[in-house]
Amino acid sequence: QIKEEVECQLQWFIDNIGSLPTHIDGHQHVHVLPQVCKVMCEVIKEFGICWTRVPVEINLEDCVWIKEPVNNFNKSVMADAENSKSILSNYGIRFSSHFIGFSTMGKDMTVSRLKQAIENVFAEDSETVCEL
Repeated sequence: QIKEEVECQLQWFIDNIGSLPTHIDGHQHVHVLPQVCKVMCEVIKEFGICWTRVPVEINLEDCVWIKEPVNNFNKSVMADAENSKSILSNYGIRFSSHFIGFSTMGKDMTVSRLKQAIENVFAEDSETVCEL
């Protein structure tokens, strides 16, 4: 079912946009779930798509404004994301080295928090994905 869904969504995109997407990822980071990641990789490789995002945000433990239930979800997603890196690499799927998004979701996004998140990743030489 996962394979069919990914294929259908990609075909819809091609039919309606007229080209392949530059990258693919899943709502609520579902694409890094172990059951989904491998199937997604197989499909997007067939379509020639070679980029996704890996939602691992550095210094998230310093974000005291994130409530515990949300933070627990974020940690779970990041654990799956870390584990997905080897699967993605095995399929030749590339991903940025950093991600910004957990610390700046919804009402948690302020200018100072976004600035700090950006400074955190640019303190390291990296390519960054920022989900706004």
